[in-house]
Amino acid sequence: MRRSRERGLTFVTVLMLLAVAAGIYWIAVFGQIYWDNREVKALLMQAANSAYQQKDDKFVRLYLVRSLDDKFGYDVDDGSGHTARRNRLEYEPDDLKLERVQTPPLIRIDLRYTRTFTLPIFGGLRVVSFNDHAEQDLSVVKW
Repeated sequence: MRRSRERGLTFVTVLMLLAVAAGIYWIAVFGQIYWDNREVKALLMQAANSAYQQKDDKFVRLYLVRSLDDKFGYDVDDGSGHTARRNRLEYEPDDLKLERVQTPPLIRIDLRYTRTFTLPIFGGLRVVSFNDHAEQDLSVVKW
C-alpha cells in the first residue's frame, strides 16, 4: 500500500521566504546608502593622499568639500525660480576634522555625517549616522 505525501508550505519554508524577502527589502532600502558610504571613504582616502603634496589643510578641506558636493549634491527649485544646491550627506563644517601629526608624519581625516530617507512600503523617516576615518602616512619615501 502506497502512502501519498501531502504537499504544501511548511512553517520553515515560510520563514525562509520571509527571510529572503526581508533581505531583498534591506538591500533595496539600505544598499545605496552603504554604497555611498564606501564612496565617501574613497574620497577621504583621496584627500588624505593629496595631503602628501598639499601642505595646507584648508586646501585639503576645500578639495574634500567640493568632491562631496560634486558626488552627492543635487539642485532643488525653491519655488520662486531659483535653484539651491543640497547635499544628500548631512554634516556641519565642524563634523569634518583634519589633524596632522608631526611624529610620525601623518594626517587623520574624520567625517561624521547622517543620511535621512523615507522607508518604502512602511513609510516613516529613518536616519543613519556614519563616522568615517582616513589616515595617511606622510613620511618621505626612501628608495
